[in-house]
Amino acid sequence: MKCTPRPPQAVHRFFASRTTFEPHPEALKIAAHFPDIAASVLREANCSLLLSFTCTVNDKGSVSLLGTDLHTTTSAYTPYFALLTTRLNKAFPVGNST
Repeated sequence: MKCTPRPPQAVHRFFASRTTFEPHPEALKIAAHFPDIAASVLREANCSLLLSFTCTVNDKGSVSLLGTDLHTTTSAYTPYFALLTTRLNKAFPVGNST
């Protein structure tokens, strides 16, 4: 059986950037809770993909959600990006989020 190579880590990330580039006041809360929020959003949307994630928030306030399934790329989650962004902005509202 031939094993397919894993895609690079960058193709497993969902990014939510902000129009104002500054640290997010709730960065630690987002990093701790957004993976569970994302899994809940996807479960509600009947997503059949793996629902396991990690999350980071950089010093500019951008959120990166990393899927832990190394064989599923972010493009598989594309239909859910709007739902994830909406839920992120509702859970952690700050000024002009995109």
